Amino acid sequence: MYPINDPPVITGIPDTSFSEDSTLTLNLDQFVYDVEIPNNLLTWDITLASDSSALLIDWNPTSQNLTLIGRQDAFGDSITIFYKVYDDSNAYDFDTSFVSILPVNDPPKLLASFDTTFYEDSKLNIPEEYWWNLIEDVDDPDSTLIIDVKKDSGVVFYQFDPDSIVHKFWSNYNVNGVGYFTLTVTDSSGMSISTQFSVGIIPINDPPEIVDIPDTSTAQDTAFYLPLLPYTCDPDNDRNTLNWEFSAIISQIIHNPGSDTLKIIPPESYIGWDTISATLTDYQGLADFDTFRIKFIDTTPPYFNIGIFQNPIASEHLDFYFFPSEEIDSISLVTVGSYEKEVTYLTKINPSPYYCHHRLQTSDIYKVSISALDTTGNSGTTEYDFSASNVSAKVGGVIYSPDSSASLILPSNALSKDSYILCLPNATKSNSKEKPKGLAIAKYASTVQKLSYNFTGPDKLIKKSAKLLFHPDGGYTPSNNNWLGVFQLISGEWEYRKTYTDKNGKYFWIYTDEFGTYKLDIGAPEKAVCIPSKFSLSQNFPNPFNPITTINFSLPEVKNGAFSIPTRLIVYDLLGREVTKLINKSYLPGEYSIIWDSRNTQGKFVASGVYIYRLEYGHYFKSKKMVLIK
Repeated sequence: MYPINDPPVITGIPDTSFSEDSTLTLNLDQFVYDVEIPNNLLTWDITLASDSSALLIDWNPTSQNLTLIGRQDAFGDSITIFYKVYDDSNAYDFDTSFVSILPVNDPPKLLASFDTTFYEDSKLNIPEEYWWNLIEDVDDPDSTLIIDVKKDSGVVFYQFDPDSIVHKFWSNYNVNGVGYFTLTVTDSSGMSISTQFSVGIIPINDPPEIVDIPDTSTAQDTAFYLPLLPYTCDPDNDRNTLNWEFSAIISQIIHNPGSDTLKIIPPESYIGWDTISATLTDYQGLADFDTFRIKFIDTTPPYFNIGIFQNPIASEHLDFYFFPSEEIDSISLVTVGSYEKEVTYLTKINPSPYYCHHRLQTSDIYKVSISALDTTGNSGTTEYDFSASNVSAKVGGVIYSPDSSASLILPSNALSKDSYILCLPNATKSNSKEKPKGLAIAKYASTVQKLSYNFTGPDKLIKKSAKLLFHPDGGYTPSNNNWLGVFQLISGEWEYRKTYTDKNGKYFWIYTDEFGTYKLDIGAPEKAVCIPSKFSLSQNFPNPFNPITTINFSLPEVKNGAFSIPTRLIVYDLLGREVTKLINKSYLPGEYSIIWDSRNTQGKFVASGVYIYRLEYGHYFKSKKMVLIK
């Protein structure tokens, strides 16, 4: 009997299954036998059906182990495996088994970082579908996943809007930093994955901000100081790097960067609103703009410039014009001396004054007073003193200034008729408005060197020279040729008048032939002349002479009330015949010199010889001899 080679026999490989994403190992040695040769000498041929994409196989001939490997996240049912086993004579057996890969729910996977950023002072809105791109779940559609965000810490706020399915992130204004959050993704089976992510704020340079500067007010003629720090805001830059610029419609603006203070200086006497414009700029040129208003409130009591007009016919009748410094609400009281007056508002004169009339009753010092309220409720009273003297044309008289510092002495027959003469302390360079022509404005200086008065009467000219005498309190001692003198206001200019004084410098005066405005002040071009106390006639010089000689003489004041005295200086020959009149007119007191050139009345030179010259001055007279030698 010849031996026969029997094929190997597969005893039946069972159908099986295993879970997705796992492996299963089968030891095929237990499912085959061969009566001729050992199993380890058998050869296996194992193949998968063409539809087995979910399954991989790994055969190890040494160990006879077949490992079934499911592809990642793949599953399938009844996947066919074909088995064929050969012996060394190529005798074989075959079998088929079915393997099922059972599906398993995998948790979601995160594919990238969720860290993100947004710009300061903006918002970050993330649609949920955007995050689906960063999540993978092989078992569940994206729309079935549940995304939950919780804030851990930081400066970023979070809110989910279920209506729009948007995740919203934001922060407070002008804040930058980072917010930290935890994101959890859960699938339909409850499996989840969590991750931490950050939301950063990208800082941006915001423009500076001027915190609303409120409208304000201050008193007129008062500078207003505004500290700028409370109104400066810039979260990104140091305030010392910011630049302020200001402009005003009316006021002067001064900005002190060191103290960061704004100084607003109104125009003098300005009342009302002004608008200030402010610009605040940072180093990048970003800026903010604001305007505010400031009201300069009238806190100054009203005052008046007082004009006095004397009737040229009836000198006792005076018209008073009160020019207000501002709009007046009401006049409280007007008095002239002891008389209360009613005033009328004259709208036809520009500027419009208040007016009243007064008739002088006697020589006296009169106080004019007017009290009023302005439109803002400030009350003020203006007072003015003037003096009036009823001077007789026949006898003459004296009028004194209200402060007794000046007097005008009028000799007899200096006036054309009996008249009231007024002494009005004169206006100084003050806030007084321009006075209407023909009016004396009532405001006078207080310093000794600026004694200034308007002496006025119905006539402009004085028929006989009058003496205008100043008596400064305590006298005056000149220094550095800064002489004191009397000046007259002519056509708006102060012109020096020849000034006289006594030997003690206690009194200063001039002789004048006209009423007007006079003052005693420093700045005279010459020293005041000291009036001689005695009448004198000096010897001519030279003597003998040929052909010219000089005669000096001194004329004191004559105590007869007159100041300009008829004066004659006559040259006679030895026979008493008049040769010539050198002087034949009225002279004021003073020191004088006159030259004789040896000519007679006919203009011819006289012969050599002895001549007599005689000076006559009021009740004074004196004679001297002189010799002409050719």
